[in-house]
Formats: sequence, C-alpha cells, structure tokens
Amino acid sequence: RAPAATTALIGITVHFILAALYGAIFGAVNVLVPARTRASYGREIALGIIAGGVLWVVNLQGVAPELYPWFLTLPQLPQLVLHLVFFGAALGAAFAARERRWLVLPGHEQAT
Repeated sequence: RAPAATTALIGITVHFILAALYGAIFGAVNVLVPARTRASYGREIALGIIAGGVLWVVNLQGVAPELYPWFLTLPQLPQLVLHLVFFGAALGAAFAARERRWLVLPGHEQAT
C-alpha cells in the first residue's frame, strides 16, 4: 500500500493534468467562434460555467460511480459549485483575458 503522501501527490498530479486537458479542449472548441465574441468576459464565463457543469455531470455522476464509488459519499452540491466556479468560471475568465491580450478590438488599443 502506498503512503498517504504519495497517493495525494499522484491524485493532485492527475487532477491538474486532467484540468489542463479539459481546459485545452475548451479552448480548441472555443476558437471556432468569431474572435470578437471570444473576448467577452460575460460570454466566456457563462460558457466556462456550462463546461464546468458538463464536466461535473460526466466525471462525477457518470464515471465516478463505476470507478470511484466513494466520491458519491461526499456532498454533491459543494462539488458542483466548486466545478462551476473554480473550474468553469475561472477558465472562461482566463480564456477571455487571453483573447483580449491577443486581439485588437475596434475602439480598443492593443494590450501589452
């Protein structure tokens, strides 16, 4: 049996790798829309929240019951809120901020 510290390190590493993968997928899909709309904080945060909700449904309600049934012993509402806010909304805001740095929008100066 692995020590608790090793298990925690592996869990955190896998969690961050998956979050980066999901963020990359969000970005890859999102660049298919017009550039001007990608720089909208409101739109991107809303899309990020939707993505966080979809991620929670698929991973914690679809995959976890089969592979990690103990995940469902935790209160689910806080898990949903965490995915919506700290993954989804944060992802959308970061994506919009990045797009604003790279785009020159009419009436706006190029950010440096």
